[in-house]
Amino acid sequence: MIFCPEKKVVATGDMVHGFLPYAGDGYPREWPKTIDVVGKFAFQHVIGGHGPVHHDRIRFQHMRDYIEDLTAKVAEGKKSGKNLAELQKTLTEASFRSLQTDGYAALIREALAKFTPVLGGAASLADGIRDNIKDVYNTLDKA
Repeated sequence: MIFCPEKKVVATGDMVHGFLPYAGDGYPREWPKTIDVVGKFAFQHVIGGHGPVHHDRIRFQHMRDYIEDLTAKVAEGKKSGKNLAELQKTLTEASFRSLQTDGYAALIREALAKFTPVLGGAASLADGIRDNIKDVYNTLDKA
């Protein structure tokens, strides 16, 4: 993470970006807390690891809230005995309040369409959510 107070810019790397996160090597319980610490800096622009530059703080908060939402839902499901396949089937876009806030899901879809062209079409939000569920399920108790 790099912060330039003169230009009020923070470059976050993959801590925050314009897509759903890759969480396979992360610490899902700690990630939102890290974003909270960086969020205290006086910045107006976010250069994330991928996707467009954001000229406000709202997308920063969206990523934080999504990771917290995702982690809580996966932890709750895992604690209640649900396996990975069950969670991937039952947790959908509609399950995440964080994706419904301020057009966050639409922003992710737009970024996926623009920045991830693949044969047969861009990656889907649903696929990204399933991948995130798997990654958080597997790294939930990582210390």
